[in-house]
Amino acid sequence: MIRIDIFSNTIETDRLNLRNIEQKDLLAFNEYCSQPDVGPRAGWSPHSSLEESKALLDIFERRNLYYGLFLKDEDKLFGAVELMNCKREGFEGDVEVGYVMSHDYWGHGYMAEAVMAMEKLAFEVFHIKRLLCGYFKPNLQSKRVGEKCGFRYLETISGDFDYPGEAGKVDLILTSLNSEEYEKMI
Repeated sequence: MIRIDIFSNTIETDRLNLRNIEQKDLLAFNEYCSQPDVGPRAGWSPHSSLEESKALLDIFERRNLYYGLFLKDEDKLFGAVELMNCKREGFEGDVEVGYVMSHDYWGHGYMAEAVMAMEKLAFEVFHIKRLLCGYFKPNLQSKRVGEKCGFRYLETISGDFDYPGEAGKVDLILTSLNSEEYEKMI
């Protein structure tokens, strides 16, 4: 079950509530942004201060399609998912889904559930033609989320990316799901 309320800009799934993040979420936002194994998987350094997290939260708070993840029985932010215009060369005009989540919640299928909600929003509300999802090659968790959600390999963007625990640069794997593939999944 996925319910989208475009008026309150909230999404409800079987286990999650997705809503725009707010200043009251700052401490929880900082908690997962500071985890050493979270930010680097998404391409940014772990936050070293509450001020750093607040500066980023201020930006995300203004993005209508940046949703915080909350378990239905908790009001504590533990991750985020976003639809954004793709800025990668050759893919201008496409929409990309991005996500990040506290390591305390890994392995429960929450992110796949949230990404499927973003797919519904992208294809059924905004009627986009193709949704992209990129992950760094060593990030097997993000790869698995994409596979569960129906994304298929599109191309490899050669390694100009730093990644924790890897010597040298790593590749970015770009995957996609188009509207016809989505229709077959639902």
